[in-house]
Amino acid sequence: MQPYWIIVVALGLACGRSSFQEIDAGSDADPDTGLAPAEDAAVPEVPAEDPCVRVLGGPIVDAPLSAAIARAHATARYFRLDGRATLADEALIDGLTRFGVEERALTPYAAALSDVCLVESRAETTRTEVRDEGWAFVLRPGDEAAAIPDGVPVVLDLRSLSGAETWADLRASLGGLVDVAPFRHSVRRFSGHVAEFNDAPGRDVYSTDGGFYDPEPIEGDARPLVVITGEALTPLAAELALTLRLQGKAWLVGEDVLTSVAEMHWESVATQGVMVHSHQLIDRNTLERIPDRIPADVRTRQPLRAAERLLESGAPPPIVTVTLPNTRASFEHIEPTLDVHTADVSRERLQAGLLIAHGALKRFFPYFDVVPDNLDDALTRSLSELEELDLGDREASARLFRRFLSALDDGHGFVFDRGVEAPEAKFLPIGMRFVGDQLLVVGSDDERIVPGDEVLSIGGERTADLYARFSQEVSAASHGYRRDLAVRRMARASGPTEVEVHVPGDEARRVVLEPTSQEAWLAVSLPLNGRVSGPLEDLGASDIYYLNLDGSWMDADERNRDVHGHLDRARDAAGLVVDMRGYPGGLLRNFNTLQRAIGRITARETQSAFFDTPRWRGPSELDFETSTQTWPRASNAVGIPVVWLVGPGTVSAAENLSQIVVGADAVTVIGELSAATNGNITGVEVPGRFVVTFTGMRVRNPDGSQFHGIGIVPDRVVKPTAESLRDGRDLVLDEAISFFTE
Repeated sequence: MQPYWIIVVALGLACGRSSFQEIDAGSDADPDTGLAPAEDAAVPEVPAEDPCVRVLGGPIVDAPLSAAIARAHATARYFRLDGRATLADEALIDGLTRFGVEERALTPYAAALSDVCLVESRAETTRTEVRDEGWAFVLRPGDEAAAIPDGVPVVLDLRSLSGAETWADLRASLGGLVDVAPFRHSVRRFSGHVAEFNDAPGRDVYSTDGGFYDPEPIEGDARPLVVITGEALTPLAAELALTLRLQGKAWLVGEDVLTSVAEMHWESVATQGVMVHSHQLIDRNTLERIPDRIPADVRTRQPLRAAERLLESGAPPPIVTVTLPNTRASFEHIEPTLDVHTADVSRERLQAGLLIAHGALKRFFPYFDVVPDNLDDALTRSLSELEELDLGDREASARLFRRFLSALDDGHGFVFDRGVEAPEAKFLPIGMRFVGDQLLVVGSDDERIVPGDEVLSIGGERTADLYARFSQEVSAASHGYRRDLAVRRMARASGPTEVEVHVPGDEARRVVLEPTSQEAWLAVSLPLNGRVSGPLEDLGASDIYYLNLDGSWMDADERNRDVHGHLDRARDAAGLVVDMRGYPGGLLRNFNTLQRAIGRITARETQSAFFDTPRWRGPSELDFETSTQTWPRASNAVGIPVVWLVGPGTVSAAENLSQIVVGADAVTVIGELSAATNGNITGVEVPGRFVVTFTGMRVRNPDGSQFHGIGIVPDRVVKPTAESLRDGRDLVLDEAISFFTE
């Protein structure tokens, strides 16, 4: 039964007839609508309790349909009360199966999720309207602030509020007119994107949990106030209405307010959109949840008559919230790695996978402030390519995701197939790299091909064509690293492969190569990243000590593993060359050991880069949590000049190491531009069990400047040549020696 006892307290029944009859009786037209109510219609029928029919949609957002669906799904996937991502994903797949990537797909989608509603969009923002009734100003808030004298009673009509999506919007239009502190929002929080697979590097860096968000108060005049509500309200209108009423700052006239409506978030999809139940309202003092429904003081279709009478009666009485129902659903938090998809592949499941990956990247990739956001176009293109895809070829599906991801310009953008046990990867027994437009051999296990040879074709396909194809299937933040990743894919071979090579002054020759293991291929690629650590005696520079930090060399030769032993021996040298043209290995992957090594190499206090982790507090509030670390000068520092070598394979942890020493102005950098990609990896698993990875945090240089897409810039740029590769000379290392002898 409707709890009308509040009105009894306020107005009394001593006159012998009900308060509703006293306020609403009469045949005069409603001054709000101009309509004469039916004789028995003064008190309307009780509206439905379904929040999906009691909520008004938000504004239309101009976006491609596929991108809008992806964004709406990301909000539901990450922030709705039910934390099962796969439940939302399967609802998306069902909608796509029935209707394709169309608006109609949202109908079964929303029907399958209890905390998602499908609602029509509202095309126009409400215009602010103010009317002086003599006894009060009637205000319909909208697109601009209203000027109303201090202390004058206000009737705040929230039935058509549109365009205001946040409390900041309300402050802009209502500041000075109302005084209210919003209730606390209980939300799902994300500190970065939690990797949806157990063996993600640095997986424990990111987290998700429940927490609070407190919107800023609206400061204003504590004036007499009545709020008019309708059967349907926007979420913000509902929240403002119930907040003012529960805090005793306004009477409520019109209809009861469903709290679940106030706890929704709008995502526009063309002419309609989804409302996601994304947060819960919490009393800041008691930390108890707000009841399910806040009753109107007067339920009526003639709200202005009621408002005038209520304003004459004084302040509203308190609502005893413990007497009201409080049974709506609460948050469920699910461990992401336990909520997995099946490996089944269909066109609709791959469509869903592209939409899911797009939504995750839009929410959590932190570098769209410095790289072009081409994901909408990439999504449209990939969905079109999917129409011609061979669904029986899982590798073709993985390549589809790789082409989509190449638009990200992120060196951590990879795609893995976890739906099947992958066969052992095989590679050509030659190491290769681009120098200019030539693909040159750097190392070989076949005597018919030698370093310095130019590779013209592989498997009958010209090198330029191969690169054009594979460069579209890798993601990178620098041109050099994109080439490096493309060459890795060009080197893969499933069986005997014909390779055509050429040496200047000689005819091209074709050689059929048997594929080898990844370990053997890495071994012939080692010349890219230096040599064994020690004094450079064979190069005529015995007073220069060389330290190779590349993990491949550490794995290949145990003499490279004793980093601190090498630093001890280097203290008597005239100079130190540190080679970081690969990925750091051994103990340097441990941050505490890294701290000791860096302190010894730089011989000064150092600071790490700035690590900015995106933090979502519910679907609307984004900020970044920043961390950095400083280290003192090591007591056993080598204390000699240092040259630091980098190249296109200097990526991620190698760049993290490089940023510290470069930021300390402790080294001279020689080589080529690095990969320009740093920050812990994360990833999302999509239907079919394909994993799409990306950089999950923003990393800035120790001075706060941009790093992504710029990288470690050498003081002296040096590249290998065909001649140097044939002669077995490392021109980068030669330049480092020259630096010390100048």
